[in-house]
Amino acid sequence: MASYNLDNFKDAMIQKAIEPGKILKVFTPITNPPKWKYIILLSVNPKIRYAFISSEMYGNNEGNVELLKCDYNFFTNDISYINCADIKSNYTLESLILELQNIDNIFDKVKNDKILEIYKAIDCETVSKKVVEEIKASLQ
Repeated sequence: MASYNLDNFKDAMIQKAIEPGKILKVFTPITNPPKWKYIILLSVNPKIRYAFISSEMYGNNEGNVELLKCDYNFFTNDISYINCADIKSNYTLESLILELQNIDNIFDKVKNDKILEIYKAIDCETVSKKVVEEIKASLQ
């Protein structure tokens, strides 16, 4: 019977999870109160940039990308929203790896049609052109 190293498997899962377009669940101290949130990684180089995913739409429809539970069955609500108007960058690679030690918090990559919607949604007045270009390059 073959022997498997579970630590190597876990490390490989975490490494594969840290890629643009991946949906993760992390404990975030920057919300009030701090809580577990879904995020989508938008870029990892030169900085880790991400957006929150929520059950409620942020502001008006501009800057939001809908994700349907029928496409992403790990969500509890029928519709969730990526807030592309508020890009965050407070994680380092090391802190994100620590967050992902529980591989149950690693989910799917968004579907290609959603990448195109993210391209449009991030190109708004609240996100700098430099960050928009960085994210677009990362999500290709």
